[in-house]
Amino acid sequence: MGVKLEFAKTGNGELVHISERLERKGIYRCPFCNESVTAKKGNQRTHHFSHKPNSQCSVSEETLLHFHAKHYIKKELYIDLLFPVDKLIKLTPFLKGLGLKQIPIALADIVGYYDVYGISVEKALNKYVIDVLVEGDDNYLVIEICVTHRMEEEKRSYLINHNIPFIEVFPSKNNNGYSYTVCDLYLPGFLEQYEENAVEK
Repeated sequence: MGVKLEFAKTGNGELVHISERLERKGIYRCPFCNESVTAKKGNQRTHHFSHKPNSQCSVSEETLLHFHAKHYIKKELYIDLLFPVDKLIKLTPFLKGLGLKQIPIALADIVGYYDVYGISVEKALNKYVIDVLVEGDDNYLVIEICVTHRMEEEKRSYLINHNIPFIEVFPSKNNNGYSYTVCDLYLPGFLEQYEENAVEK
């Protein structure tokens, strides 16, 4: 199977991205099947880690997209998220009048608003495993990646009931990495502040 990986494990278990400087004779393994993989960094094709011929790795495209999308957020925290304009209040009529359906909002602005800074992938919060958890001293920002199914209602209710901000996003692969479209959110105070700042400008 021709699985193209963007991330692989080093000999000490650290996850590395294909864009990073890699040891020429380094040993890299698939994070799913643990088989040996080779870094492919030529001029003809997209850079990736490749399994050896006759690999038995059976990871699905959906699993790959979910895995890569959450680790890409951890690696590239300074990305824009595409917010549907109807999630806004004051600016919605103006933006819809311009024919816009989405606007980019920097994830770094959201992280800064909630004063969170430590980022982890697949971390437990109470009894829930969070795709991407950004933590502060005593607060959190949750980012859930939606590929095949939406966030469970029980987890969503827990986050809202405990006043934990979250964003649920649909990822898609593009030439520059990934783009993320917001499909659900609970960001108390942030969007109101964002709109106030936008109106002042």
